[in-house]
Amino acid sequence: MVLEDIIYPTRAERTPWQMFFLGLLYASIGAILALWIFKSQSSMIMVLLTVVACIPLIYKTFKFEEYKDTQTSDERILLKEHWKALSFLMYLFFGFILAYSLFFVFLPEQTAEGLFSVQIQTINQINAKIT
Repeated sequence: MVLEDIIYPTRAERTPWQMFFLGLLYASIGAILALWIFKSQSSMIMVLLTVVACIPLIYKTFKFEEYKDTQTSDERILLKEHWKALSFLMYLFFGFILAYSLFFVFLPEQTAEGLFSVQIQTINQINAKIT
């Protein structure tokens, strides 16, 4: 897969804002492929494809952070180093949020309901228990 070589954890820690755009890209590719190939189950396949695209980056990040754990014994330095990884993961997540929000708002209602059917159903079940 080519998407795993777009960015490495060391580069992502230096420029975490780029992960926002990578999150937009991954979520958009996942949503478009889910609508195109798996129309009937697109709501779950969209999430699956987005997660699968992120697995190599997350795995490399965890390995890199574990390596930092073995090299540093000072907790303050270690927390500062881990914060770099946490910040770029947050940017990645915000990219997902924006992409999914844009798809929900700008797609035709019928398509958006099909793409987010499981998520809408879960929100409705939660709201039904509250009221």
